[in-house]
Amino acid sequence: MPEEGEDFEHEDEEFKLLGQAWTVVDGVYYPKWWQQDQVEVLKAQWSARGGDVFCTSMLPVLGVKRLLVALVEGHTNPWMPGIMDKPHYPALAASQLGAECFMSEAAALPGRRFFMTMNCLRSIPCRYPFEDATAEGSPPKVVVLVTDPRHAFVMQWEFIKEKVAGISSQYSLADFIRFANCGRNLIFGDIYEHALAWVRESEKHPGLVGIFDGRRLGSFDPKEVRTELENIAEFLNIPKERAAELVSASFRDDPDKGALAREPAKLEWVAGGQLQRQSAQSLTHFEESLNTLPIWVREQWRSMLKSWEVSEHPLLRELALASLKGVASTLPLNLTVSFKGGTAHALGTCRPCVFALRGMCQNSEEMCRYCHAPGHEKVSRPRQKTRQSRKAEQERRHMARTPSPPRSSDVMDSFSYTLLASQNVDATFALEENIGASATDSSPRPSWPALPRM
Repeated sequence: MPEEGEDFEHEDEEFKLLGQAWTVVDGVYYPKWWQQDQVEVLKAQWSARGGDVFCTSMLPVLGVKRLLVALVEGHTNPWMPGIMDKPHYPALAASQLGAECFMSEAAALPGRRFFMTMNCLRSIPCRYPFEDATAEGSPPKVVVLVTDPRHAFVMQWEFIKEKVAGISSQYSLADFIRFANCGRNLIFGDIYEHALAWVRESEKHPGLVGIFDGRRLGSFDPKEVRTELENIAEFLNIPKERAAELVSASFRDDPDKGALAREPAKLEWVAGGQLQRQSAQSLTHFEESLNTLPIWVREQWRSMLKSWEVSEHPLLRELALASLKGVASTLPLNLTVSFKGGTAHALGTCRPCVFALRGMCQNSEEMCRYCHAPGHEKVSRPRQKTRQSRKAEQERRHMARTPSPPRSSDVMDSFSYTLLASQNVDATFALEENIGASATDSSPRPSWPALPRM
């Protein structure tokens, strides 16, 4: 691991990222087989058509892509086999198959089309700004998913570990954090400037570019997922009812495992029904790794958040302030796991819904955050009088443990002693005189020594 100021090794236009060679294009690191000339063809020749949706994010969105594809393309179940077989990554497809082949295949796709890109604004793989393509209804739009930078760090590190064999045995998340803080961008580019650029674009074209909270799409709480997906649906002129149906379907406990097995990235964390890895787990992992690094690395990390902290966009400010709180913004470990799902229920780690046990839950099994599976023992709820008595007892104990604030005279006594001692006055005599003065109002207080001019 290099010391402060020490640079990583360069080799012509290739950069050895953590021991693995990558090709650098506009500050973004791509695999060796990347064909940037084919991507440039897309940028020059390929035009979006009405109804197209481009989703951009600086982290691998994995299962969330299923949810968005189903929403845009009109599917009723995000677990449906074959839903991910289309070329949803234009730059990737053009680099592997050639730009002409991708454009031909994309032109044959019926209805609304969904595409993913991790590129910054200047590198979006099509003609941009979008040409007038409203003849088919809704114009092309961009959905920008922003998340906690700490979560983005961890997800990109997980992505690298999966794609680069053996790298996890040589380097840790702490190494990756240090690398990114040494003036380097993350593998997919600068996450801070990526979000800021799209925020500026959304201010110019609010009807064409929308900023959304990627954390909520990966929440354990189905209601949070539904709320954010409904916001996206409204922005894309899609009925909110379809978003609600898809969220309900996504939290069913029997997903098509065959469809998941064909995913480019393994989704081990869908056992509870959620489609996205939970950011709460990532935040804890990040903070533990960051605290093992030198102070100058941690200070650099805080300085990198400054651009979001002073941003006028409320979501960026919220994410920056949460990141600056550090460990204080993380959840206890017992709240970073799913409260329901077949795996959790079998292991006995799920949390039963007390309302469902009494037949009073207002949510369906899919939309409730807690477990509705059979086999839980019904537990009677304490009476209201008992609950109030327990609460009063807890408050009484809390007040008994809370120390009283210091008296103003005590504070002055301490301050007087410190100040007089700094002026080489007999500290013991001064303290006794000052305490005596505070006890008897008629006793004269000692005169304050003249303070030196600064």
